[in-house]
Order: sequence, then C-alpha cells, then structure tokens
Amino acid sequence: MAHGPTGEQNYQLKMPKKMKKQALFSALTSKFKTNEVLVIKDLAKIEPKTKKMKTILEKLAKDNKATIILSEKLENVARAARNLKGLNLSQANQLNPYEVLNGGQLIFMKEAVEKLKEKWI
Repeated sequence: MAHGPTGEQNYQLKMPKKMKKQALFSALTSKFKTNEVLVIKDLAKIEPKTKKMKTILEKLAKDNKATIILSEKLENVARAARNLKGLNLSQANQLNPYEVLNGGQLIFMKEAVEKLKEKWI
C-alpha cells in the first residue's frame, strides 16, 4: 500500500453544547413525567453508614434502582452508598442523558438542582 492508514486519524465526534443541553433536558422531562424525580434536602448530613442510606432509599425509591445526584463530592454520602446494589451517585455538573435514562429513580439534592441551573440556564 502506497498511502495506507497511518493510525493518526481522529475518529472522535463532538456534540454541540446546545444539543447536549436539549438531550439532557429531554431525558429529565421524560423522568419527571413518569414521577421518577425527587428532590430532598439535608442528605449531606447523613452518617457514613450503609444501613442509614438503605433505610432512606427504602422510603424514597420505588424499585431497587436509583441515582442520587449530588451538588458536589460528599465523602460521607459516598461511603454510605458504596455497598448498595443498584444505587449510583452522580454530580450535578457531570450529569448526562445516559445516566438519567438508565439510572432508575432520580433523587436530587436541593443544592444539586441549583448547580444544574447554574451550569445550563
């Protein structure tokens, strides 16, 4: 081959910011319409115990799959949630449509909603 592939091609695709915003808000709207979005406060004060997080989830989550959206990285919440199957943690500034649609019930911290507004609105 005289002019074969060099291995330096860039096959990466970038999505425009407006399109990302629309996809995220569309996913959030679909979850909201099916009553799978909750907003809670004072989750940052939870003890870093898995048992405490499990009791909270049993009261809030409809099924065994849920995603908690945090305003920032909170070590005590991460410790409390790390051993629970079906529970994901995500930060508001890193939220994407895939996590929203495949994360089960969404449980937002009140502060996370404010962070989401700051980033996208």
